[in-house]
Amino acid sequence: MSSTGQRFTDVELGNQRLPACYGYFTCKLVSLEEAMGDVGKYLPEINRFVKMAKKHCTYPNEHKLSKDEAAALYLYTMEMSDEATAYRLLNETLRAEDRSTVRPWFSYLKLLDSAAAKLPKFKGTVWRGVNKNVSHTFKKGQKITWWSVSSCSTSVDVISSFLSNAPQSTLFNIDCINGKSIAAYTCYPTEDEVILMPGTIFEVVSNPLHHHGGLHIIHLKELSDDDDDDEQESTASSTASASATASVAQKFSSMNLNASKPSQQKVVSAVPKPPKPEPQEFDVSGTKLRCKGRPCARCRKCRDWHFTGNQATWDWLCNWKNWKDEDRQRWRNDRIYNLFKKSDGATCAGYYYGYFDGYFDFDAFGD
Repeated sequence: MSSTGQRFTDVELGNQRLPACYGYFTCKLVSLEEAMGDVGKYLPEINRFVKMAKKHCTYPNEHKLSKDEAAALYLYTMEMSDEATAYRLLNETLRAEDRSTVRPWFSYLKLLDSAAAKLPKFKGTVWRGVNKNVSHTFKKGQKITWWSVSSCSTSVDVISSFLSNAPQSTLFNIDCINGKSIAAYTCYPTEDEVILMPGTIFEVVSNPLHHHGGLHIIHLKELSDDDDDDEQESTASSTASASATASVAQKFSSMNLNASKPSQQKVVSAVPKPPKPEPQEFDVSGTKLRCKGRPCARCRKCRDWHFTGNQATWDWLCNWKNWKDEDRQRWRNDRIYNLFKKSDGATCAGYYYGYFDGYFDFDAFGD
Protein backbone atom coordinates (compact mmCIF):
# COMPACT_ATOMS: atom_id res chain seq x y z
CA MET A 1 0.00 0.00 0.00
CA SER A 2 1.63 3.22 -1.14
CA SER A 3 0.88 6.70 0.14
CA THR A 4 -0.61 9.26 -2.24
CA GLY A 5 0.09 12.12 0.14
CA GLN A 6 -3.47 13.42 -0.17
CA ARG A 7 -3.87 13.59 3.61
CA PHE A 8 -1.15 16.26 3.65
CA THR A 9 -2.45 18.24 0.65
CA ASP A 10 -6.19 18.27 1.38
CA VAL A 11 -6.16 21.80 2.78
CA GLU A 12 -9.25 23.84 3.71
CA LEU A 13 -9.14 26.94 1.55
CA GLY A 14 -12.23 28.74 2.83
CA ASN A 15 -12.75 30.16 6.30
CA GLN A 16 -16.21 28.79 6.95
CA ARG A 17 -18.13 29.83 10.01
CA LEU A 18 -19.67 26.51 10.98
CA PRO A 19 -21.37 25.43 14.19
CA ALA A 20 -18.99 23.56 16.47
CA CYS A 21 -19.38 19.81 16.07
CA TYR A 22 -18.24 18.19 19.29
CA GLY A 23 -21.19 15.89 19.97
CA TYR A 24 -18.88 12.89 19.83
CA PHE A 25 -17.28 13.97 23.11
CA THR A 26 -20.21 12.49 25.03
CA CYS A 27 -20.33 9.22 23.07
CA LYS A 28 -19.20 6.04 24.76
CA LEU A 29 -16.18 4.16 23.47
CA VAL A 30 -17.02 1.17 21.29
CA SER A 31 -15.02 -1.26 19.18
CA LEU A 32 -13.68 -0.08 15.83
CA GLU A 33 -15.99 -2.56 14.08
CA GLU A 34 -19.02 -0.99 15.76
CA ALA A 35 -17.72 2.55 15.24
CA MET A 36 -17.47 2.07 11.47
CA GLY A 37 -20.82 0.31 11.19
CA ASP A 38 -22.76 3.48 10.39
CA VAL A 39 -20.43 4.54 7.58
CA GLY A 40 -20.25 1.16 5.86
CA LYS A 41 -22.56 2.33 3.06
CA TYR A 42 -19.97 4.96 2.10
CA LEU A 43 -17.01 2.56 2.42
CA PRO A 44 -18.08 -0.80 0.94
CA GLU A 45 -14.92 -2.69 1.97
CA ILE A 46 -14.56 -1.10 5.38
CA ASN A 47 -14.89 -4.40 7.27
CA ARG A 48 -11.83 -5.79 5.49
CA PHE A 49 -9.81 -2.65 6.21
CA VAL A 50 -10.87 -2.67 9.86
CA LYS A 51 -9.52 -6.21 10.17
CA MET A 52 -6.26 -5.17 8.53
CA ALA A 53 -5.96 -2.14 10.81
CA LYS A 54 -6.49 -4.21 13.95
CA LYS A 55 -3.99 -6.76 12.72
CA HIS A 56 -1.17 -4.35 11.82
CA CYS A 57 -1.66 -1.52 14.32
CA THR A 58 0.90 -0.86 17.03
CA TYR A 59 -0.39 -2.83 19.99
CA PRO A 60 0.63 -3.11 22.76
CA ASN A 61 2.24 0.33 22.79
CA GLU A 62 4.05 2.76 25.10
CA HIS A 63 1.15 5.21 25.33
CA LYS A 64 -1.34 2.61 26.59
CA LEU A 65 -3.73 2.99 23.67
CA SER A 66 -6.29 0.22 23.43
CA LYS A 67 -6.19 -1.94 20.34
CA ASP A 68 -9.29 -0.20 18.97
CA GLU A 69 -7.76 3.24 19.57
CA ALA A 70 -4.47 2.27 17.90
CA ALA A 71 -6.36 0.68 15.00
CA ALA A 72 -8.48 3.83 14.59
CA LEU A 73 -5.30 5.86 13.99
CA TYR A 74 -3.94 3.22 11.61
CA LEU A 75 -7.23 3.14 9.68
CA TYR A 76 -7.19 6.93 9.31
CA THR A 77 -3.90 6.75 7.36
CA MET A 78 -4.78 3.79 5.12
CA GLU A 79 -5.16 4.28 1.37
CA MET A 80 -8.23 2.32 0.25
CA SER A 81 -9.31 3.63 -3.15
CA ASP A 82 -9.53 6.94 -4.97
CA GLU A 83 -13.28 7.08 -4.47
CA ALA A 84 -13.61 5.77 -0.93
CA THR A 85 -10.94 6.42 1.68
CA ALA A 86 -11.80 6.89 5.35
CA TYR A 87 -9.78 10.07 5.92
CA ARG A 88 -11.11 11.74 2.77
CA LEU A 89 -14.78 11.00 3.46
CA LEU A 90 -14.41 11.93 7.12
CA ASN A 91 -12.80 15.28 6.38
CA GLU A 92 -15.27 16.15 3.61
CA THR A 93 -18.06 15.50 6.10
CA LEU A 94 -16.43 17.58 8.84
CA ARG A 95 -16.25 20.53 6.42
CA ALA A 96 -19.88 20.20 5.29
CA GLU A 97 -22.39 22.92 6.21
CA ASP A 98 -24.97 20.27 7.11
CA ARG A 99 -23.61 19.26 10.53
CA SER A 100 -26.09 16.38 10.83
CA THR A 101 -24.02 14.43 8.29
CA VAL A 102 -21.24 14.14 10.87
CA ARG A 103 -23.35 12.06 13.27
CA PRO A 104 -22.57 8.65 11.64
CA TRP A 105 -18.88 9.39 12.32
CA PHE A 106 -19.31 10.20 16.02
CA SER A 107 -18.20 6.80 17.33
CA TYR A 108 -15.10 6.80 15.13
CA LEU A 109 -14.27 10.39 16.08
CA LYS A 110 -14.61 9.38 19.73
CA LEU A 111 -11.99 6.65 19.20
CA LEU A 112 -9.67 9.09 17.41
CA ASP A 113 -10.11 11.70 20.12
CA SER A 114 -9.55 9.16 22.90
CA ALA A 115 -6.38 7.92 21.17
CA ALA A 116 -5.08 11.47 20.62
CA ALA A 117 -5.73 12.37 24.26
CA LYS A 118 -3.28 9.67 25.35
CA LEU A 119 -0.48 10.92 23.10
CA PRO A 120 1.89 13.68 24.28
CA LYS A 121 1.43 17.15 22.81
CA PHE A 122 3.75 18.09 19.97
CA LYS A 123 4.90 21.71 20.05
CA GLY A 124 6.96 22.88 17.10
CA THR A 125 6.95 23.45 13.36
CA VAL A 126 4.92 21.21 11.07
CA TRP A 127 4.21 21.43 7.34
CA ARG A 128 1.28 21.02 4.99
CA GLY A 129 0.81 21.88 1.34
CA VAL A 130 -1.45 22.11 -1.67
CA ASN A 131 -0.72 21.72 -5.39
CA LYS A 132 -1.79 25.21 -6.44
CA ASN A 133 -1.38 28.85 -5.50
CA VAL A 134 -3.89 29.71 -2.78
CA SER A 135 -1.84 32.50 -1.19
CA HIS A 136 -4.38 35.18 -2.16
CA THR A 137 -6.89 33.77 0.36
CA PHE A 138 -4.60 34.31 3.38
CA LYS A 139 -3.83 37.75 4.84
CA LYS A 140 -1.68 38.77 7.80
CA GLY A 141 -3.64 38.82 11.07
CA GLN A 142 -6.50 36.72 9.67
CA LYS A 143 -7.88 34.02 11.96
CA ILE A 144 -9.01 30.75 10.40
CA THR A 145 -10.49 27.48 11.63
CA TRP A 146 -9.77 24.08 10.12
CA TRP A 147 -12.74 21.83 10.85
CA SER A 148 -11.22 18.58 9.60
CA VAL A 149 -8.51 16.31 10.98
CA SER A 150 -5.39 18.01 9.57
CA SER A 151 -2.44 15.81 8.66
CA CYS A 152 0.94 17.55 8.81
CA SER A 153 4.56 16.40 8.80
CA THR A 154 7.55 17.49 10.86
CA SER A 155 9.64 16.98 7.70
CA VAL A 156 9.36 19.58 4.95
CA ASP A 157 10.93 17.04 2.59
CA VAL A 158 7.89 14.77 2.97
CA ILE A 159 5.52 17.56 1.93
CA SER A 160 7.75 18.86 -0.87
CA SER A 161 7.85 15.35 -2.38
CA PHE A 162 4.07 15.56 -2.89
CA LEU A 163 4.32 19.05 -4.41
CA SER A 164 7.41 18.71 -6.59
CA ASN A 165 5.56 18.19 -9.91
CA ALA A 166 3.18 21.14 -9.56
CA PRO A 167 4.02 24.37 -11.46
CA GLN A 168 2.38 26.36 -8.65
CA SER A 169 2.21 25.17 -5.04
CA THR A 170 1.54 26.53 -1.56
CA LEU A 171 3.38 25.40 1.54
CA PHE A 172 2.04 26.00 5.05
CA ASN A 173 4.63 26.54 7.78
CA ILE A 174 2.64 25.94 11.00
CA ASP A 175 3.69 26.67 14.57
CA CYS A 176 1.58 24.13 16.42
CA ILE A 177 1.11 23.73 20.17
CA ASN A 178 -1.43 20.90 20.40
CA GLY A 179 -0.26 18.55 17.66
CA LYS A 180 -0.28 14.80 18.16
CA SER A 181 2.51 12.74 16.61
CA ILE A 182 1.11 9.50 15.20
CA ALA A 183 4.31 8.33 13.49
CA ALA A 184 4.34 5.21 15.69
CA TYR A 185 0.74 4.36 14.80
CA THR A 186 0.43 5.21 11.12
CA CYS A 187 0.51 3.00 8.06
CA TYR A 188 3.48 5.10 6.84
CA PRO A 189 5.88 5.76 9.75
CA THR A 190 8.49 7.47 7.55
CA GLU A 191 6.11 10.37 6.86
CA ASP A 192 6.62 11.78 10.40
CA GLU A 193 2.92 12.58 10.66
CA VAL A 194 1.42 14.97 13.20
CA ILE A 195 -2.34 15.49 13.30
CA LEU A 196 -4.30 18.53 14.43
CA MET A 197 -7.78 17.71 15.69
CA PRO A 198 -11.01 19.24 14.28
CA GLY A 199 -11.70 22.86 15.23
CA THR A 200 -8.05 23.97 15.43
CA ILE A 201 -7.78 27.76 15.11
CA PHE A 202 -4.85 29.58 13.48
CA GLU A 203 -3.65 33.11 12.91
CA VAL A 204 -1.87 34.10 9.72
CA VAL A 205 1.48 35.39 10.99
CA SER A 206 2.56 37.33 7.91
CA ASN A 207 1.56 37.98 4.34
CA PRO A 208 2.49 35.10 1.99
CA LEU A 209 6.09 34.78 0.86
CA HIS A 210 6.31 34.32 -2.91
CA HIS A 211 9.34 32.23 -3.74
CA HIS A 212 10.96 31.54 -7.10
CA GLY A 213 9.76 28.57 -9.14
CA GLY A 214 6.06 29.01 -8.28
CA LEU A 215 6.30 28.24 -4.55
CA HIS A 216 4.26 30.30 -2.08
CA ILE A 217 4.80 30.04 1.70
CA ILE A 218 2.16 30.85 4.31
CA HIS A 219 3.14 31.07 7.97
CA LEU A 220 0.42 30.08 10.47
CA LYS A 221 0.45 29.79 14.23
CA GLU A 222 -2.01 27.72 16.22
CA LEU A 223 -4.00 29.66 18.80
CA SER A 224 -4.75 28.16 22.19
CA ASP A 225 -7.90 28.70 24.24
CA ASP A 226 -5.89 30.98 26.56
CA ASP A 227 -4.72 33.39 23.84
CA ASP A 228 -5.87 37.01 24.25
CA ASP A 229 -5.43 40.11 22.17
CA ASP A 230 -3.57 42.39 24.56
CA GLU A 231 -0.96 44.71 23.12
CA GLN A 232 2.04 43.12 24.81
CA GLU A 233 1.29 39.69 23.41
CA SER A 234 0.60 41.12 19.96
CA THR A 235 3.97 42.90 19.93
CA ALA A 236 5.84 39.77 21.01
CA SER A 237 4.01 37.76 18.38
CA SER A 238 4.91 40.23 15.64
CA THR A 239 8.60 40.09 16.57
CA ALA A 240 8.62 36.30 16.59
CA SER A 241 6.68 36.22 13.31
CA ALA A 242 9.22 38.38 11.49
CA SER A 243 12.05 36.15 12.68
CA ALA A 244 10.20 32.98 11.70
CA THR A 245 9.34 34.27 8.24
CA ALA A 246 12.97 35.19 7.56
CA SER A 247 14.02 31.74 8.73
CA VAL A 248 11.58 30.05 6.37
CA ALA A 249 12.79 32.11 3.42
CA GLN A 250 16.40 31.24 4.17
CA LYS A 251 15.56 27.55 4.49
CA PHE A 252 13.86 27.37 1.12
CA SER A 253 16.55 29.36 -0.60
CA SER A 254 18.97 26.64 0.40
CA MET A 255 16.54 23.90 -0.65
CA ASN A 256 16.05 25.44 -4.13
CA LEU A 257 12.63 23.78 -4.33
CA ASN A 258 11.01 24.08 -7.79
CA ALA A 259 13.84 26.40 -8.86
CA SER A 260 13.68 27.48 -12.47
CA LYS A 261 16.75 29.70 -12.75
CA PRO A 262 20.39 28.65 -12.54
CA SER A 263 22.55 30.18 -9.81
CA GLN A 264 24.40 33.35 -10.78
CA GLN A 265 27.19 32.86 -8.25
CA LYS A 266 30.73 32.83 -9.55
CA VAL A 267 32.67 29.72 -8.69
CA VAL A 268 36.42 29.84 -8.22
CA SER A 269 38.00 27.03 -10.20
CA ALA A 270 40.25 24.64 -8.36
CA VAL A 271 42.81 22.23 -9.70
CA PRO A 272 40.82 19.06 -10.33
CA LYS A 273 41.84 15.93 -8.52
CA PRO A 274 41.88 12.58 -10.28
CA PRO A 275 38.48 10.96 -9.67
CA LYS A 276 38.39 7.98 -7.35
CA PRO A 277 37.27 4.77 -9.03
CA GLU A 278 33.65 4.14 -8.09
CA PRO A 279 32.69 0.69 -6.84
CA GLN A 280 31.21 -1.44 -9.58
CA GLU A 281 27.45 -1.79 -9.10
CA PHE A 282 26.46 -4.10 -11.94
CA ASP A 283 28.07 -7.31 -13.17
CA VAL A 284 29.60 -7.08 -16.65
CA SER A 285 30.53 -10.74 -17.05
CA GLY A 286 27.60 -11.50 -19.31
CA THR A 287 25.36 -13.02 -16.65
CA LYS A 288 21.79 -13.32 -18.00
CA LEU A 289 18.81 -13.25 -15.64
CA ARG A 290 15.38 -14.64 -16.33
CA CYS A 291 13.85 -11.27 -15.46
CA LYS A 292 16.20 -9.50 -17.94
CA GLY A 293 17.34 -7.24 -15.10
CA ARG A 294 20.88 -6.03 -14.47
CA PRO A 295 22.80 -8.47 -12.26
CA CYS A 296 24.56 -7.25 -9.12
CA ALA A 297 28.37 -7.21 -9.36
CA ARG A 298 28.62 -8.89 -5.95
CA CYS A 299 25.82 -11.46 -5.81
CA ARG A 300 24.90 -11.77 -9.52
CA LYS A 301 21.19 -11.26 -8.70
CA CYS A 302 18.80 -8.57 -10.00
CA ARG A 303 19.74 -5.12 -8.74
CA ASP A 304 17.11 -3.13 -10.62
CA TRP A 305 14.89 -2.60 -7.57
CA HIS A 306 15.30 -0.65 -4.32
CA PHE A 307 13.20 -0.76 -1.17
CA THR A 308 11.56 2.50 0.03
CA GLY A 309 9.87 1.29 3.24
CA ASN A 310 11.03 1.29 6.84
CA GLN A 311 13.46 -1.03 8.60
CA ALA A 312 10.75 -2.98 10.44
CA THR A 313 9.01 -3.88 7.17
CA TRP A 314 12.33 -4.83 5.57
CA ASP A 315 13.18 -7.14 8.47
CA TRP A 316 9.77 -8.75 8.07
CA LEU A 317 10.37 -9.22 4.32
CA CYS A 318 13.78 -10.80 4.88
CA ASN A 319 12.08 -13.44 7.02
CA TRP A 320 9.81 -14.51 4.14
CA LYS A 321 10.84 -18.17 4.35
CA ASN A 322 9.10 -18.36 7.73
CA TRP A 323 5.93 -16.57 6.65
CA LYS A 324 2.51 -17.89 7.54
CA ASP A 325 -0.72 -17.42 5.61
CA GLU A 326 -1.42 -14.12 7.38
CA ASP A 327 1.98 -12.79 6.25
CA ARG A 328 1.24 -13.70 2.64
CA GLN A 329 -2.12 -11.98 2.93
CA ARG A 330 -0.39 -8.88 4.27
CA TRP A 331 1.97 -8.89 1.25
CA ARG A 332 -1.02 -8.98 -1.12
CA ASN A 333 -3.64 -6.94 0.71
CA ASP A 334 -1.30 -4.16 1.85
CA ARG A 335 0.46 -4.18 -1.54
CA ILE A 336 3.85 -4.27 0.11
CA TYR A 337 5.39 -4.84 -3.32
CA ASN A 338 4.62 -1.18 -4.08
CA LEU A 339 7.38 -0.26 -1.61
CA PHE A 340 9.89 -1.55 -4.19
CA LYS A 341 10.73 0.94 -6.94
CA LYS A 342 12.72 0.41 -10.11
CA SER A 343 16.08 2.13 -10.25
CA ASP A 344 17.06 4.49 -13.05
CA GLY A 345 17.92 2.59 -16.22
CA ALA A 346 16.25 -0.60 -14.99
CA THR A 347 15.82 -3.38 -17.55
CA CYS A 348 13.97 -5.86 -15.32
CA ALA A 349 10.76 -7.02 -17.02
CA GLY A 350 8.96 -7.70 -13.73
CA TYR A 351 5.85 -5.73 -12.84
CA TYR A 352 6.78 -5.81 -9.18
CA TYR A 353 9.56 -7.08 -6.94
CA GLY A 354 9.79 -10.88 -7.13
CA TYR A 355 7.52 -11.18 -10.20
CA PHE A 356 9.66 -13.76 -12.02
CA ASP A 357 10.75 -15.75 -8.97
CA GLY A 358 7.55 -15.96 -6.95
CA TYR A 359 5.95 -13.44 -4.62
CA PHE A 360 8.29 -14.15 -1.76
CA ASP A 361 11.59 -15.13 -3.38
CA PHE A 362 13.50 -12.13 -2.07
CA ASP A 363 16.82 -13.99 -2.24
CA ALA A 364 16.45 -13.83 -6.02
CA PHE A 365 17.33 -10.14 -5.92
CA GLY A 366 20.38 -8.12 -4.99
CA ASP A 367 20.94 -6.27 -1.73
